[in-house]
Parts: sequence; structure tokens; C-alpha cells
Amino acid sequence: MAEYDAETSTVTGFLIDLDGTMYSPDGLLPGALHFFQWLLDSKHPFAFLSNTGAKGSMQVQQKLCKEPFALSPNPISLRHIFTAAEAQMQLLVDVVPERGRLYIQQGGDGSFLNSLRMCDPLLVDSWELRTHLTENEAKEWSVYAREYLLEHGKPGVFVVHFTDGTVTKMHDPITGEIGYADWNYSVFRKSTYLLTNGAQLIYTADDAFNPSVDSEYPGMLFPLPGPGMFAECLRKAMFPSMSTSTFIACAGKGGNRGGQYMMQHALKMLKQQGHSGRLDDIMMIGDRFDTDIRGGNSIGIATCLVESGCHSRDQQKYYPDDIARYVAKGVGDLIPKSFVKSEESAEQLGRKLTVGMFSSAVYGLDKEYNAKVLRESAKGRGFSKETPERDDGEVNGDQNGAFVDEVLE
Repeated sequence: MAEYDAETSTVTGFLIDLDGTMYSPDGLLPGALHFFQWLLDSKHPFAFLSNTGAKGSMQVQQKLCKEPFALSPNPISLRHIFTAAEAQMQLLVDVVPERGRLYIQQGGDGSFLNSLRMCDPLLVDSWELRTHLTENEAKEWSVYAREYLLEHGKPGVFVVHFTDGTVTKMHDPITGEIGYADWNYSVFRKSTYLLTNGAQLIYTADDAFNPSVDSEYPGMLFPLPGPGMFAECLRKAMFPSMSTSTFIACAGKGGNRGGQYMMQHALKMLKQQGHSGRLDDIMMIGDRFDTDIRGGNSIGIATCLVESGCHSRDQQKYYPDDIARYVAKGVGDLIPKSFVKSEESAEQLGRKLTVGMFSSAVYGLDKEYNAKVLRESAKGRGFSKETPERDDGEVNGDQNGAFVDEVLE
């Protein structure tokens, strides 16, 4: 693992993790704003890749223009943002057959249901989507799962997680009954019934935990259980013969299907921005060996571990199959010294962006692409103007609709 040398590097396209790389629970990490400014000024193609299972790209877009995470007060183009939740939506459309049955645990505001439907309305409308099952329903689904597998040779029932760790209650799409507000024994019991009888487990990310802070304990991090922890609990219940991707699928960075659904999609995003797509000229930047570095290695691009988040270079020995090519203290060290750093705040940078200094990258001057993303009913990439969705509980439907109108104006 070599120190990254920005002066001699030939990398021209960047795939960038967010949590632990660009920001922490407290806000932007040192150097993040200047790194973003350099990306725009140098016109290097880039994409932010988040392993969140509870948010889509538009919700991440809004987060990145709000303090303390603001890279700019104006939303960054959606062509630069992709999430594991969106990757998983495409995976579901590809693997779940007509009339498939899905037992879903979700975090966030539940907006994934509308986004999922936008991927393939006719197919998704044929599915039975449930967030709550009674004991008898779970057993009946288990019988169906076994019979479907024997007849078709592939799963017809799916246990699906759209979550970053926490579970939020939502009304069951079929019965209207309020689903689970937290992980409990009943959730694991019913999921185990299904998975041991031939259902497939589909989840967004292998992140074992997410960092949190408490102002009363300065300098301390308090890890919160992440999506990978809950998925691993269920994997332990599955028979060894079910350890293949036929029965277990993870669509996020580092997941066994992440190379296809997260990383290959990210390469397409760079190409849409004008990059050649040459793998030797692209680098994945992140703070975790088991997700970011593994994800980059899965498609044969350069990788750089930044020591601003979860992992440090000293922990490489614990991840012998996930070798990082480069290491840096943080994203600020990825900027060539020849680039003159500005002392501008995010607000000042945003004003420059809106008047056209970096016109190729910011949504305000990239409206055609954003309008297309927001209107298209494809691949869960955003929300249409006709069906505005809430932003993780902070913006109600009417306000978010106005936001979409503003984007399209």
C-alpha cells in the first residue's frame, strides 16, 4: 500500500464514498470542501457512492446542501450521486419474478416503494409486498417458498432489507397494518422461516455498523448496528447449501452483487460525464476495506483508503483479500499541491457555482439532465415531478414537490 501522490497520479475519474470519507456525524471532514472544489475546477468526472439502504440519490443530494454537510447550498447534479438502495431496486427488478412475494424491512420514510415501482410498474405491481406477516402467513409463505423453489429451481419469495440499521414502522401495503418499529424476535423468527425454506435474502450493504457521536462525550464514537450486522444474523440461520448468490444478494459496495449493480453503474456515470472508462484511470476512494476497497477491486480499478473514518492502514492485515493500492490521511491529501486552495465557504463556493464558474457539474446549470432523471420512470434514480416523495422526514410532500418544481424550472 503506497502513499497516494496527487502530483504524479494519472487518475482522471473518481468514485467517492461519503460517510467517513467526505463527512462524519459531526459534519464535513477536513479537506472535503477543497477536494470538492478541486473536482469541479479540474473538471474530473466523479460520482459519490453511498451504501445507504434507506435513501435515494435525491435525498443524499439534499443532505449535501444542508449544514453541517453542505458542499454547496445548491444541489449537486444527480448524475454525480448513486446509492445502494437504488442499486438494490434494479437487482430486485432483475431477479424477482412476476407475482413474487417480498417480506420487507425498511428504514427511512418508506419512499422506496414508489421509487421501486418507477423501475418497472407492471412487474412491481404484480408482486405481493408485505412489511408485516402474521405467524400463519409466515408459515404459509414458507410452504410456498419451498414449493416454488422445487418447481422452478430458483426463489419466488424474498426477504428484503432497505435499511441502514434502524427499522421504521410503515403500514403494510396489503393489510394496512402497522409494521415493525424495531428489530425484534418476531422479525427474525419469521424471516428465518422463509430463508430456511428457499427464500432469498437481499440487502443493501455489508457495513457492520454506522458511527454516531454524543456531544456529552466529546472525542468518542458510539457505533450503531448497521445493515451488515442484521443480515449476518440471518445468514447464520441459512443452510451451507444456501450460501451462494442464488440465496444471498448484497447490491452495495463490497457486496456479492455490488460489482454489477453498484460499481458497473458508477462506471457508466463517469462515462456519461465524458470519461473514457479506462479502468487504470479510475479510482475508488473510501474509508473501509470491506466495502469501498472491495468494491473498487471487484471491477479492477485503483483504490485508495482514507484514514478519516472506519479503517486505517494498520488494519490491512485483517482484510487480506481487500488490498488497497493507495492510502491517504484524508481527501484533502488527494489534491495536487499546484491547486491553489481557496478559503471560500460552501456558501461562497455555491454562489460561484450558480453564476457559472463550474458550469459542467452543478445542477443549477445542468437542468436538462436533472429534469430527465426526475421525470424518467427508470432504475429508481429519483422522483418524478408528478410523484414527489418526502425527504427522510425532514421535508413534507408539498415542500418536496416545490423543490422538484424548482429543479425543473
